[in-house]
Amino acid sequence: MDSTYKGVQFIKLVKVFCYLVVVVTLLVGCFHDQTFEQFFHEEMESHGDRDERPYSLVYHEINVVHENDAVAIFEETNQNGEQIFIAYFEKDNGSWEWRQTRGAEWGLPVNWSHMEESPHIYSGATLDETIKEIYAGDEQADIIELQDEKRFWFAISSQEEVDVKFVMNDGTEKYIERIDYEYIESDYDS
Repeated sequence: MDSTYKGVQFIKLVKVFCYLVVVVTLLVGCFHDQTFEQFFHEEMESHGDRDERPYSLVYHEINVVHENDAVAIFEETNQNGEQIFIAYFEKDNGSWEWRQTRGAEWGLPVNWSHMEESPHIYSGATLDETIKEIYAGDEQADIIELQDEKRFWFAISSQEEVDVKFVMNDGTEKYIERIDYEYIESDYDS
């Protein structure tokens, strides 16, 4: 009878263990981290006038300056027309936080700005296909190809004030002046 009792106890223990594994698995599934894309779209949709200001996420990258940060590039049509924005995010205590934003408009001759708080992200929009490379100080920019010959670029620098240089297809270099980013409408600044 002693071995039967031990066998029953063992089976009960195995059942309890299996039950705990199932419960833990279900709980882990319920409490997964929110993805960056989920956060971004929820944040954008939280604006009450979203139907009047449609947007589209055109690019994002995670872990750009350090682990648990991100940049997102998105286009928006608003009262000023079609604009493009770059936003910087950091994950704090498991939640994404929107830190800074800068915007640009298509077709302006001088079209770049930078985020004044660290990290200093230099960015701009261009329709000029003769630009081969863009530099913010010594940092070469990433150039994102969009539709209809539109291109958006950004570079991350540790320095707050640097010159922006376009290197053209023929090898010539142009230093470009900064736009007054206060002109660009932004409801996204923190």
